[in-house]
Amino acid sequence: MMEEYANFGRFILTCNYLPKITEPIRSRCQIFDIMPEYDDFMKRCIQILLTEKIEIPNDEKGNLKSLISSCYPDLRKAINNLQKYSVNGKFTLNTKTGMEDVAC
Repeated sequence: MMEEYANFGRFILTCNYLPKITEPIRSRCQIFDIMPEYDDFMKRCIQILLTEKIEIPNDEKGNLKSLISSCYPDLRKAINNLQKYSVNGKFTLNTKTGMEDVAC
């Protein structure tokens, strides 16, 4: 399909994991590695928590930063984990197990 319509249009493909794209498709594409700035990534995660009115206890702020950092640059995973640990309007990471159970 890409070759058939190459003269008439352009394709924009996005992915999170380039190695999962087959080589024949990759060879026909110009690859741009676009990553958000770390500070913008962190601000966006905090903004989501504030918008959703999630309380962040002072003793959890370090855990929050570690969680977000471990997911960088995958914002979708960061948001999923923020949701996972934001039960009943409060961010709480299981501090007994630390970061071992965080899937980023």
